[in-house]
Amino acid sequence: MICTNRTVGLALVITLGVAACNTQPGADSATPTAEATGGVNSTISPKDELSEGVNDPGELDEPKIETIAFDTSTIVPDGTVSADGKVTKDIYKWTLPTDPYIGLSHLDIVNAEQAFVQTCLKEKGIEKHFSPATHQVDPSFPDTNTTSNTSIFNIEVATRQGYGIGNTDNTMKVPLYDWFDELQSNKDNNTIETFFACTSSFEQQYGWQKKYFVPNDNYQLPHKEAMAKEPSYAQNYYVTAVTTPERDKALADWRACMEPVMPGKVPEYPVMMPTYEYSEEWSKVDPVTENYKGITQDQIDLAVKDAQCRESSGYTRAVYDSTWSLLQQYVNDHQAQLDERVKVAEGERAEIEKLKAAAQ
Repeated sequence: MICTNRTVGLALVITLGVAACNTQPGADSATPTAEATGGVNSTISPKDELSEGVNDPGELDEPKIETIAFDTSTIVPDGTVSADGKVTKDIYKWTLPTDPYIGLSHLDIVNAEQAFVQTCLKEKGIEKHFSPATHQVDPSFPDTNTTSNTSIFNIEVATRQGYGIGNTDNTMKVPLYDWFDELQSNKDNNTIETFFACTSSFEQQYGWQKKYFVPNDNYQLPHKEAMAKEPSYAQNYYVTAVTTPERDKALADWRACMEPVMPGKVPEYPVMMPTYEYSEEWSKVDPVTENYKGITQDQIDLAVKDAQCRESSGYTRAVYDSTWSLLQQYVNDHQAQLDERVKVAEGERAEIEKLKAAAQ
């Protein structure tokens, strides 16, 4: 198995594993302002920002990260408890030593925004109630979602849902953004202006989106500076910035295993699967219903082969073992800072509860 970080944009290049089997919005999913979308007549919807998009490789810059050597003697077996006693190593669940320190999730922030905007609208004379935003997952396989805001990808998941592209059940449902789409369709410019005023006010007062989701620019910074800002960056960084003979061999074996089904088209890393050609095709919508066509058999077939190759090559194990060990050292080096982060996050969650209560 392997995990994929639920981020979009540049982060796709250096995420945990390959393309997400359950995609969740990440750093680039902030609600657009009127200025950012070209004013109230813009056709860009906040929900579009949350959609499972297709990234054209030509739009992504290679991350400027150094390659570091990894001491394989630091590898510990599954079942080992982290130094702080909070996490047990388990490749099946893809647990990581940084899990307790991630802070607010994107879903937390979106629900806070909905509550804030609902109250803001009421103050401006608009009565509107939004049900909680949710992230839909496959109920028959709940463990595809992990504490570290990642999505597990293995043979079982691939057999069930491929890479998850085109599965409308595996998306974030945000009533606030659905309502914005209705406003756009009805060309209700006055209400749209009010919408932007409220969402902009939320961002100015709280700024959680910028705090918890490292902007793409930070992937160009020296890694220590970026990691000090956001533990999830450390998770991403240690996946592709580590080199060991075992990991290099596993990567070569994975490519060789995939070559028969993708002759001449196997990407450099599993993180780049599925490639743009496949993602573009699977992301197309039905011209009549305007809905995703669903997960196709050819997607499942390729995903299963990919998962099998990662497992047989040892790539998944090599990535997980090195990531766990390096993140354990990261936690050891930043324990005081991370403990303080947890306290701050607790206060932020209390603020969110206040926003929800005010919106009742």
